[in-house]
Amino acid sequence: MSYPVCLGDATSSGGQVVSCQLAGTHAI
Repeated sequence: MSYPVCLGDATSSGGQVVSCQLAGTHAI
């Protein structure tokens, strides 16, 4: 369930969304 958390944090960067999504899916 790192989707919402990453999305919110990535919203500020605007380019870390993909990185977060990949990392979150891989981590979990």
